[in-house]
Amino acid sequence: MKYIFIILLFFSISIKSVFANEFSDVLELELVNGWRQPNGINYGGLKIKLSPGWKTYWRHPGETGFSPEFDWNGSQNLSAVKVLWPHPEIFNDNGLLSFGYKDYVILPIEFTPINTAKLIKAKLNIKLGVCEKLCVPVSRSLTVKLRASKTDLDPEIVEYMNKLPKLVSGHELKNVKCEFKVDGKNLIFRSEIEFYDRDIPFKAAVVELPESNFWFALPKIERTSNSLKIISKVEQSEDGIFVLNRDGIIITLIGKSESLYLEGC
Repeated sequence: MKYIFIILLFFSISIKSVFANEFSDVLELELVNGWRQPNGINYGGLKIKLSPGWKTYWRHPGETGFSPEFDWNGSQNLSAVKVLWPHPEIFNDNGLLSFGYKDYVILPIEFTPINTAKLIKAKLNIKLGVCEKLCVPVSRSLTVKLRASKTDLDPEIVEYMNKLPKLVSGHELKNVKCEFKVDGKNLIFRSEIEFYDRDIPFKAAVVELPESNFWFALPKIERTSNSLKIISKVEQSEDGIFVLNRDGIIITLIGKSESLYLEGC
């Protein structure tokens, strides 16, 4: 994974001082309450508003950038959190592809309470990269109260939930093949995805194995009329013996206006 960041240094000013204003004129962040479902899960969202010309990154930034980091320590009555990621834009910076958002986006969030009858006090410490001609890491602390009594849907959060990547249904897939091979000192992931009858307008693919120490480089893609071949180099953050759970692999196909994903391989 590559990081492109320019650290601003000034005489007699520490890095902490440089980022003290947290780029408030460039980036606005807000945790918002949505609604409590009958099953107890609370939907909320992270509103991200960027100044014109600036962007931030999707959960997988691509060939450049910074993966957002979420820390929910300090929250109350919260047993689980899941951040949902709407379809990202594809950016091409001097031949390097990255994925993210510009202007405005809401990341829907699922909050699971410990006690479904009580409110959730969510506290988020977030770090994300924002970029114009240079990229900088920005940190913020945000809070929101999610009440059990609020049950009306928030139409704006619903709008962005409708933009989430869609799971490819079984009847659309003719065949999926995956394999890992060792090429010299490199571990290579290959997949061939064949559809029954679908155009292949996707510009990029992302391979992920969540909650693991494996990172898949941005794949090379070969297209035919109704199939894709994906080749990605796999990097491991820790040395030693490892086991790859192929059932946990997620392949996301990203196009101009929509994204699809496959689970397991």
